[in-house]
Amino acid sequence: MAEGLSGRKYASLVEDNKTAAEADINTAHGNVLAGIYTSATPTLGNLDFGFLRLTVDGKLMTDASISGDMNVDNTSLSTDGYTGKASGTNADFTTAYAAATQILLSSFPSGVTAVNADDVVSIQQVATDGSVTNTYTRDDITLTSDGTTLTVAGATFVGTDTFIVTTNIARPSSGADVDGAAFNDLTDKGQVVMGFYDAGEVGISDAAKGAIAIDDKRHVLVKTDGYDTGTDSIKTFEVSPISERYVVETIVDTTGENTTDDYWYYIDMRGYRTATIHFITTSADGTDTMTLEGSVDPTADGTPLAGPTTGDYADVTFALTGTASYTADEMMILDTPIAFAWLAVKISRAGGTNVGEWAIHVKKQY
Repeated sequence: MAEGLSGRKYASLVEDNKTAAEADINTAHGNVLAGIYTSATPTLGNLDFGFLRLTVDGKLMTDASISGDMNVDNTSLSTDGYTGKASGTNADFTTAYAAATQILLSSFPSGVTAVNADDVVSIQQVATDGSVTNTYTRDDITLTSDGTTLTVAGATFVGTDTFIVTTNIARPSSGADVDGAAFNDLTDKGQVVMGFYDAGEVGISDAAKGAIAIDDKRHVLVKTDGYDTGTDSIKTFEVSPISERYVVETIVDTTGENTTDDYWYYIDMRGYRTATIHFITTSADGTDTMTLEGSVDPTADGTPLAGPTTGDYADVTFALTGTASYTADEMMILDTPIAFAWLAVKISRAGGTNVGEWAIHVKKQY
């Protein structure tokens, strides 16, 4: 230090690890900053000087507003964890005064049964006027917990205090599974989509956002564009309804049948309800006789049909048409629903020298 300079002016210059100022010019010195502790907040006027204020334990007192994450003594404080508050409003669990050094925790979220000491990141002690009396971080306190009661060594809580307890217990959204990942129902977490039940059915305004509506049984309420409020029903329209669908077949169109055997032609009625059968005969003497035979699926012993020719058939011509048989051209309209597996058109030859010629066309409707 140069000769003649005021020692008072530089009295705050000290060497590292020394307790008093030294005058040796070759010794490194640094400034010592001092503060003052006051129980009452001072009021400074414009351009006034003042001391830096200290807390009762000698720490620098500051006012700070921090958003997001911050690191205090290498402990990450994050809003990702569950947070407890006095009323439970906008909180994940509830906090309450228990004793001068104790806070009672309750109403834990689903999946959380206890808050251990290692789960706590910070505790804010809030007075009745809304001011924060003290903030306890996990690095600066001795904290114990039985799962529902936190005990903060050295704390001075009063019965009117409220508490904000921040934890590092991860919310489910921070550990949700992704699509396609293997799921373990004992350890994995999923995202719960919540709904809102409103017995009064109060709606929202045009273009507004809102929660998914559920009923009192948690069933999702869905109303489609086809919903009819008058009948409380959903209108449905079937494109190409089955009642309008049909199949047209030519069962046989033959000439030159001159044997005396009976001829059988089969119509598959499985899945069909009605049919129109057009029988056309051009036999020389027109004496061939046509009848309708019906069969339900099983044979006489109950065995399912291996094909249309293996079942038992019975004459149903009169039952379906009101006529016992036909020997000339005929259009048979079977418009009453019929429950046959198979219909057979049986042509019985009259014999003689006539040459049998006939055609059978059918239209079946579902």
